[in-house]
Amino acid sequence: MKNNFKIAIITFVLFVSSTGLSLADGPGGPGAGSSGTGAPTGAPPIGGSAPIDGGLAILLILATLYISEKIYCKMKLNKH
Repeated sequence: MKNNFKIAIITFVLFVSSTGLSLADGPGGPGAGSSGTGAPTGAPPIGGSAPIDGGLAILLILATLYISEKIYCKMKLNKH
């Protein structure tokens, strides 16, 4: 059981640490402004401006709590 817990922790740490690799910007599209975002200067961002960071943080917290509860229940059942 401890081996599964260690694997889960290592997987989580690797997943969280690898998210920084996906933050690269692609080349600018037609009419790209000086920022290279692909949108003309002064135009709203492509895809809208809805933030996803708050929802993503809540999702990660809830997933962590769910996994922790499942691991706790399995460890509790294995003691008896």
